[in-house]
Amino acid sequence: MKLEKPLRVGELAKRTGKTVRALHLYEELGLLKPVHRSKGGFRLYAPSAVKRVEWIGKLQDAGFSLHDLQDLLRGVSEQSGVASL
Repeated sequence: MKLEKPLRVGELAKRTGKTVRALHLYEELGLLKPVHRSKGGFRLYAPSAVKRVEWIGKLQDAGFSLHDLQDLLRGVSEQSGVASL
């Protein structure tokens, strides 16, 4: 089984069609979290972040604002006792 290496923010942006700034905004709002940072300080994301960013885009296309998504995730986390989704 091949393990996929973490993605730098630029690679995640390329794969999802989003801008680096949009991804940073998602992080600021708690919608997206890097798994860690490189020694050089670069944000590193799990390969699964591609699907998460795609879902954020789909929900935005459906009319949800980023703040709506922020509230939704906060509510789900509080109800399930999960620290982060």
